[in-house]
Formats: sequence, C-alpha cells, structure tokens
Amino acid sequence: MSTSSQATSPRRTAAAASRRPAVQPAAPPEGPGEADGVAGWSAGLREAAAAVRRGEVARLLVLIEVADYLLDVLTGFLAVYLVDVVHATAGQAALGVTVRLVAGLAGDLLLVLVLERASGLAVLRAGAAAALLLYPAFLLVPGFWAKLVLLAALSMVTAPLYPVLQARLYAVLPGRSGVAVTLSSAAALAAAAGPLAVGAAAQRLGLTWAMASLALAAPVLLAGLARRGYPPRHKNSGPPAEAGGPPSELGSD
Repeated sequence: MSTSSQATSPRRTAAAASRRPAVQPAAPPEGPGEADGVAGWSAGLREAAAAVRRGEVARLLVLIEVADYLLDVLTGFLAVYLVDVVHATAGQAALGVTVRLVAGLAGDLLLVLVLERASGLAVLRAGAAAALLLYPAFLLVPGFWAKLVLLAALSMVTAPLYPVLQARLYAVLPGRSGVAVTLSSAAALAAAAGPLAVGAAAQRLGLTWAMASLALAAPVLLAGLARRGYPPRHKNSGPPAEAGGPPSELGSD
C-alpha cells in the first residue's frame, strides 16, 4: 500500500469532523438575582412579622378594620337598607348613597382645617363618640328625610377615621411604607370575613339586625382609642424611652 493511500484525505477529514457531536457551550452560572429575590421576600416577611408584634401597630391595624364597618361596609349595605327596610324608592336610595358620598367628601375636606386646631386622637375620639349616637339614631328615626339628615351628619364625622388611622400607621413605621402597605393588605384580607358575616346575618336574621350589628364598631373604636399603657406626655417631655418608633399620637392628648 502506497504512502499516498495511507495519507488521510482532506475531504474524509472534513466528513469525520462533521459527524462529531458539537461541543455544547457551558451554561452560564446561575446569577444571584433569584437568590436575592427569595432573600428579599424572606427579609420582608420577617420585618412585617416583627412590626405587627408591636402593640401599637397591631392596635392600629385592628382599629382601621373596625372603622371600615362605619365606612365602606355601611356604604355597601346602604341602598339595600333604604329600599328593603325604609321602603324608599330606587331614586331615593340613589339619593341616599349620593348624600353619603358627598358628605364623606366634605368631612375629608374639613379634616384639613380641623387638624390645624386639634390632634388626631381628639378627631378620632370625637368621630367615634358622635357615631355612637348618630348611627343608632339613623336606624331608629322614622322617615326617609330624617334618616337622610342623620346619614349626612354621620358620614361627615366618620370620614376622618380611616385617613387619620392610616396616617398614624405610616408614622409608627417611619421609612417602611412597604411594610405598612403589606400589613394593611394582609389585615384587610384577614378581616374580609366580617362583611360576609354581616351579609349572612342579613340573610338569616334580616337586614335590620345586620345593620344594627354595625353599631358595635363605635364602642369598639372608643375602647381601642382609650389611653392605656401610655405615660402622660408634657409639653417639654421628650420621646418615650421605648425604642422602635415615635411617640404615639393616639395615646396622648
């Protein structure tokens, strides 16, 4: 066999190379983004859990959800109450809802002026005390137009409850608005069974009793706003010795 026959042909070499499996490039190493995301979620959950263990934060979350019974929950049942219990017409029910919304907006606008002369705690206590009287009167007074007047007054005095409580929640969590939003959303989900229970009571006991159950919100608010566990503050006194946030405006005059 000649030397030329033993030599490898360039064509044969190229064909053999084409039959070899292609070398797959190495996969890039998994970056730290996914691990950082999981760590961020874990840190956020731990921070939220640590925040909710503070008595002031937990108290505010409960008060916000209780106040909602005099706000959105009442608004949700209002039209049905006016039609089924008060025997108002559909147009009158629509008027009642409109008065409710307009009076609530007026209460929000007046809140800006009131807070220049009174503390948030005083506004909350006054609103809850007024609701303690106005809401039962709204349920008991006969006649659509009398109810409409009381509804307007009730809507104005309860409108500041949510913004003042929510502002206080952000104040006790300075620089952690994300934690405040997370806790507010979680509390709203946890409290979602409350309006469902009111609807179930309306179905089984009647709408009158279901609406009457909302009257419990005002005394609960007053009890939650009572000064407990907060030392009296004086004009020249500094912040409390307990670390973890600014002094509670809700617990001082």
